[in-house]
Amino acid sequence: MARRAAQEYVRDQMEDESFVAVYGTGISMHIFQPFTKDRAALLKAIEEVTSGDMQRFGSISSEIRAQLESIVGRWSDAEKMTAAYGDATSYISRTASQEAEGEKVADARSSPTTPDLNSLALASLRTLLVFHLLVYFTVYPAQPSHAAVEAILEFVQNGKPQARAQGTLPAADANGRVQYVTTVGLENFEPGEYSLRVTVKDGRDSASAQSSFRVEP
Repeated sequence: MARRAAQEYVRDQMEDESFVAVYGTGISMHIFQPFTKDRAALLKAIEEVTSGDMQRFGSISSEIRAQLESIVGRWSDAEKMTAAYGDATSYISRTASQEAEGEKVADARSSPTTPDLNSLALASLRTLLVFHLLVYFTVYPAQPSHAAVEAILEFVQNGKPQARAQGTLPAADANGRVQYVTTVGLENFEPGEYSLRVTVKDGRDSASAQSSFRVEP
């Protein structure tokens, strides 16, 4: 149903001058298509995000994000969030938000600003960063071992589980370590203190680590 609705929007309702992006959301957000007017590219991305192949999500999103980062340059996440994007990106974000809510964008065709590639890349990256927690951890699998390493992320508030996600980590690098980074959407987290517990397993051994963070109103 979600796939059909997205496809129908792109084919039948999307304004010719509108810029739309495709993201996949769960406990983290993945990008499948940066902001574009290309309907064929959007339809292809919708197929990817609704395919159900969870193992491909991270690799596809990481590849696209790397391409966007190369366009923007070596800016920190904080710089991306506070950069003066200009009217072009403000227009893109406002239009996309309104259309996502089913609102009529009266002047979508008459905007005097045509966004450039840098503005589109910044807008696409910024969406990944808003209301998201950056999670980074390093795993050193037992050696020698060829077993896949599974990671489980558990979020707890006041002793009650709030969210959980798991998946297979990439293979270890030449130094025998797995450095993993992801973002976690916080839009459904109420303000307060939380703990994050990360557990990794290789089929024989397991290890856990825990950290805390706070969500402000």
